[in-house]
Amino acid sequence: MQKANFYIGEYFFKKFIGTDPFGYEHYLTYKGNNTFAGKRVERNKVENTEESKILRNEIVILEKVSHKNIIKFEDILKTKNRYCLITEYCNGGTLKENIEKYLIKHGKPFSEKIAQHIIKQLFDVVNYLQDKNLLKYDLTIDNIYLNYYSEEVKNNLDIFHSDIKLTNFRTVKYDNKIDIKKAYIESIPKKIKISWQIDLFFICYYLFTGDLSFKYTNEDDIIKNEIVIEIPVLSISSEAISLLINLWQNYINKKMNTKELLDYPFVQKYYGEFTDFDKKISSYFIKGDYLTFNIKDIGKKNLLVNPC
Repeated sequence: MQKANFYIGEYFFKKFIGTDPFGYEHYLTYKGNNTFAGKRVERNKVENTEESKILRNEIVILEKVSHKNIIKFEDILKTKNRYCLITEYCNGGTLKENIEKYLIKHGKPFSEKIAQHIIKQLFDVVNYLQDKNLLKYDLTIDNIYLNYYSEEVKNNLDIFHSDIKLTNFRTVKYDNKIDIKKAYIESIPKKIKISWQIDLFFICYYLFTGDLSFKYTNEDDIIKNEIVIEIPVLSISSEAISLLINLWQNYINKKMNTKELLDYPFVQKYYGEFTDFDKKISSYFIKGDYLTFNIKDIGKKNLLVNPC
């Protein structure tokens, strides 16, 4: 199979990027002077299989949504032997890749000002998807891309001049037609039920700390709901800690709707107004430089730091 430099209709597949775990080949694709992302797959790999339903479902969803933080659907191409999905191209790579590059370049995770820039967009698009009755199961740092406004700002890792883009709608359930098992974030214990709240918790935690470790002792503790989370209180603000605790508390209580996300102080406040965490105002146990709590206690009232 030719890996690059070929046409399908008006689209020129110039550069082969790689093959994903589902067997789709990804390309840098051009139509005239416009750049797109193209992925193609052998028809015999998807026809008369569950994969064909997944592909159709992804196309239907991309055609229905219109939001600046979701990749845009461009075209679906069919040849004798292959299907090709053409979408908007994101030049910045995944959010995870950008966090890792930033850590290497600056020796520290994103500032909260950068994290706020990303989280505002993320919460807005999650609220949009919920309003559309779309439940996104695979909301991970590997399926969130950055699209920089120019190559110069990309090379400088100038996150403020970029937009996040949600990609990979394979695992979205639309009108209950598709129900694909969640691809777990590696650090989450497998007995935790996945939801958009817990997805957002881990994305925000990673943005604040640059760390995906999730501390628990053993599987028996997970079954008993005995899971300990440690948050470095000296490195992030009271508003950031409050955001994380609220996300987890609402995951436990299953009460939060997506519109509440947009009202959090971390989202609403000007970055310069963020306050340092005060150990004296927390009901949680402080161990060294960490706020340490057990998830079985998170559902209790009056335990939040600066509750929203």
